Amino acid sequence: MICPRCNNPVPMRSLWQATGLSGVVCPICNASLWPTYLRSAILLVVALLAANFEATVLRRAGYDLAVVMLGCAVTLFVVYAGLAPFVLRLRLKEEDPALLLHTKR
Repeated sequence: MICPRCNNPVPMRSLWQATGLSGVVCPICNASLWPTYLRSAILLVVALLAANFEATVLRRAGYDLAVVMLGCAVTLFVVYAGLAPFVLRLRLKEEDPALLLHTKR
C-alpha cells in the first residue's frame, strides 16, 4: 500500500493496530489514511467467498462444526491479510466527503 501524500509504502502492520482500518497512519509523513470503500468491499467479498468454499469442503469431508468454523475463520483472516497489500488502496481522511459535515469551521 502506498501513501497518497508522500508516495512511500505503508507497512501492513499499520493495519493491525487496535484502531484497525480507520486508524492507518503513514510512518513517514504521519498522514491519516483510510482504504477506499470499493476495494475494501471487494477484498472482503473475496475473503468471504474463499472462507465459504473452504467451509463447504470441510463439511463435505465430514468434519465437526467446530472444526468447520475454526477453518472458516482462519481462511477468512489469511485470505484478507494475504491479499490486502495488493488490493487495498489508501486515501487521505481529509478527502472523504462523509467527514466534511463533521469538520469545525
